Amino acid sequence: MKKIVNLRTALFFGISACVGSFFAYNIFNKTFIVAFISLVIFLGLLSFYVIASFKTENKKKSIILSVIFLLVALICGLNLTVRVINFENSNLNNHVYTVTGRVTDVKTGEYDKVTLSNVTLKSDIEQKISYKISISFTGASGLDIGDEITFTDTILDKDIFYDGKFSAYDIEGKVKYSAKLDKSQIEIIGNNKTVFEKVNLFIRDSAINGLTDSQFSVVYALLTGNSNYMEGELLTNFRASGVAHIFAVSGLHIGFLAGVLDFILKKLNSNKIFKAIFITLCLIFYSGVCGFSASSLRATIMCAVMQFASVFGERYDGINSMGVALLIVVILSPLQMFFAGFQLSFAVVFGILVLGAPLSKIFKFLPEKLAQGLGAVLSAQLVSLPIMIAHFSAVSVCSIIVNLIFVPFVSFIYIFSLLSVIVSGIFTLPILLIPLNYLMSGLIFIMNVIDFTVFMAYGITFGGTVILYYLSMVFASGMINLNKKLKNIISVSLAICFILTFTLTNVVSYNRAKVVSASNGINCVSMLDYQGETTVILNAVNHQTIMNTVRKLTVNNGISKINNIVITRLDGIDKQALITKLNQSLDIKNFYYYGEMDREFYLAMQLSFPKITCYYFDKSFNIGALNAEYILEGYGLELKSDDERLLFIGYGESMPKTFLNKSANFAICVKNASSIFANLNCSNKYSYTYTWGYDSAEIKGLIKYNK
Repeated sequence: MKKIVNLRTALFFGISACVGSFFAYNIFNKTFIVAFISLVIFLGLLSFYVIASFKTENKKKSIILSVIFLLVALICGLNLTVRVINFENSNLNNHVYTVTGRVTDVKTGEYDKVTLSNVTLKSDIEQKISYKISISFTGASGLDIGDEITFTDTILDKDIFYDGKFSAYDIEGKVKYSAKLDKSQIEIIGNNKTVFEKVNLFIRDSAINGLTDSQFSVVYALLTGNSNYMEGELLTNFRASGVAHIFAVSGLHIGFLAGVLDFILKKLNSNKIFKAIFITLCLIFYSGVCGFSASSLRATIMCAVMQFASVFGERYDGINSMGVALLIVVILSPLQMFFAGFQLSFAVVFGILVLGAPLSKIFKFLPEKLAQGLGAVLSAQLVSLPIMIAHFSAVSVCSIIVNLIFVPFVSFIYIFSLLSVIVSGIFTLPILLIPLNYLMSGLIFIMNVIDFTVFMAYGITFGGTVILYYLSMVFASGMINLNKKLKNIISVSLAICFILTFTLTNVVSYNRAKVVSASNGINCVSMLDYQGETTVILNAVNHQTIMNTVRKLTVNNGISKINNIVITRLDGIDKQALITKLNQSLDIKNFYYYGEMDREFYLAMQLSFPKITCYYFDKSFNIGALNAEYILEGYGLELKSDDERLLFIGYGESMPKTFLNKSANFAICVKNASSIFANLNCSNKYSYTYTWGYDSAEIKGLIKYNK
């Protein structure tokens, strides 16, 4: 196993950094078994590396390197530990402060969300803090990046856990505090932008002056990675097509830019050292404009290694350069490794490097360029598949074909967009963006005319089979130095084992109910996945703010198509206003409500939403493969399969305070949980809102049930 034992040193440095951070993360997350297993595997690999070196002349070198690898893992683990402990120990205890700070990020939508940095707090004393504040506005904030503002309000502390998950994004972004404000509460006292922000806003303003809304949002996302301005439906379709990666500034963008700069400097007969330094500095600056995202940093570092390898006459090694990038990113931002963007970025590159060539041989009957393209796209899709499913619970089955057609045009679209926006901005000539506007209109038309969401596959799970999945790829890739026949036998055997266990895992999962519940104290929502159908159950609703909670469970996880919306009895609720709000972001098939036929509502639904079928019941009915029954005079819902009973209990002034059902597999209640659950035999009893003795979705953020 020469290639594994002599694995690229730089790559193993990067892996060591990841192992250290991963171990520390799982200690904080209290998943001690995972932490222990990761440590045992890492120490086992190092031991095997040292033992194997005893048969070579590199014994001393191997021992020294193993010690260094351990030190790197230890340092990175301590780095993450210190960051988390400092975050946890920086509570302000939810006091009222006069706050002064600078806006560094603005997200728009139903309500604006603003991030404030360089914060100064004033109460009894004035203090400068190193952490940021996330501010949610009740509507539009009117703020822009660089604005310096002041306000007085209660500053709330954030915990290291949110929605039942480790708050990696907040800790990594140093967003320790939050506040809820109205626009009238703030005062703008100045504006101060960094160089990176000025360039980013120059691109944004230049594009918005010459492009229509949708066209601008696509161009801005393509050039900077900021998709905040894109409409939800358009972005969902890009994701469903499998090409949303063009909005994460990565190897595609950095490679195109580096190629253009390299071409220009060669024409100017620049020497290699100047060319390498200039291109590297330009790429670092561009990465800064894009917020130093993991994907842009990774691509920048890899391009820099390639440039300087050429200067010193060394052969470029993609895996080694990726290892350097991995090490630097994890040291600078240890929690990045738990983000989907980081994982996809490095996994895709690694997959292309080790699997691209072997897979392209399958298509050797095709022209060489096409075969290489197929190999690269297929390897990227195969390696990223488990990561996509783990983070987004869905995968696009058409992404390979769409990427093969679309990616070859991205280089032209990207360079044309960049040049058009820069030139039109410098010379203040929005008319120069007319050709780009037409180009983007054509792209958006294609994305809108084809409903790519029909190609999304949901409800798939890998579980532990992911180990077999990746092992079969490792043996097939050529990384293992065995004879071809033995390698093929092992690879095929692993693939067969994976297919069998994967099929069994998903058959079992398909016939088990999976429930996720969320509440903010007002809106109480559950999402149920059973036998391929997605059902959203609404127990207590304010239709003005309902989408904040619904999106947490659906749109934010890449789910836009809902088979069934079921509402329990909601006194005084405007059902038409509710369904109108839900229909803005979700594609809904069926709508169920308690009671007799509401003719006025029924006719309004037929006229306004002809694709949605309405059902009204006060007794038993079926939701897909589940038997359903309204209970507690309609304030609760009982769902039954062959071997499971699930209870979703809402709230109403006239709702009975007790429940006589004797057993259930899962139960969640909005109010009076103690008395409702008193006679209920159920090991999974929860509340939506705070109730003593039961886990609360209001506090935990998410409650999950998956038998």
